[in-house]
Amino acid sequence: MNSLSDSNLAQAVGWSLVHFIWQGTAIAAVAWLLLAICARRKSDLRYTIGCVSLATMMLCPVLTTIWIAGRSHSESSAGTPVEAANEQQSMLSQLEPSSAPGTSGSIESRLESNIARAEGGVATSFDLNRSKSDRL
Repeated sequence: MNSLSDSNLAQAVGWSLVHFIWQGTAIAAVAWLLLAICARRKSDLRYTIGCVSLATMMLCPVLTTIWIAGRSHSESSAGTPVEAANEQQSMLSQLEPSSAPGTSGSIESRLESNIARAEGGVATSFDLNRSKSDRL
């Protein structure tokens, strides 16, 4: 059984609190600017600005946690570098037709070499994405 600190949810909550520092500051700055502009307007408008700002601040950590947890789940679905390279190869084969002249052979050979490096334990995300950047 994993401890709480090892779980993806605990990491997502932690990172969302870190992100909330800049998110809350940005929301407060926008609210302060709007309140400064509306200083002599009706109090209902100023009250609405304050309530919307606070509601947005309440939602930010929740939405950020959901976003980070979803992203870390999709990244961890590949597992090992070999599985990630195989997943990338299957994604590329769906994007590019295999009959395209001059493109698929070189990409497939690069992916095979990346898979071989991953099996040797040397693959990095740079190695796995190199063929994609060379294509551009």
